[in-house]
Amino acid sequence: MTAPADLRRRWFRFSLRTLLVMVAIFGTSLGWLAVQVKWIRDRHRVFQLASGVSETELVGFEGNSAPWSIRLFGEPGFSEVWVMVDDEEHPTERDQAIKRNAEVQFPEADIRYSAERFLASPKFQPPTGRMHGGGGFF
Repeated sequence: MTAPADLRRRWFRFSLRTLLVMVAIFGTSLGWLAVQVKWIRDRHRVFQLASGVSETELVGFEGNSAPWSIRLFGEPGFSEVWVMVDDEEHPTERDQAIKRNAEVQFPEADIRYSAERFLASPKFQPPTGRMHGGGGFF
C-alpha cells in the first residue's frame, strides 16, 4: 500500500540543478523578449519624437522585411526613411542625431535627408507600401 504513494510523490521531484537551469532559461527568454519589445517601442518613438520637438520630420515607407526578431511580433520593415530638413547640404546637429538614431532603429532601411517637403507636393508619388510619419504609425 505504500508503493503507490511513493511513486506519486516521486513524480514531482526534481533536482536543484534542474531548477537553476530552468530559471536561467526562463530569465534569458524574458530578457530577450523585453529587448525586442523595447526595440519596437523605440522604433515607434523615433517618428513621434522627431515631429513633436522640432521642425524635423521623419517619413518612412514600408518595403523591406524588418529584422526577424521583431518581425515575429508583427513589426513592419521599411525600405526608406526620410529625415525632412531645411538644408540637405548642411543638416543641423539635431538632424544628424535624428538620422543616426534612425539608422540604429531601422537597420533594414535606407536613411536619407530631404529638404523638399514632398508630402505636401502634388507631384509626390510614394513608393509601394504603407507610409509612416508625423505623429507615429498610420
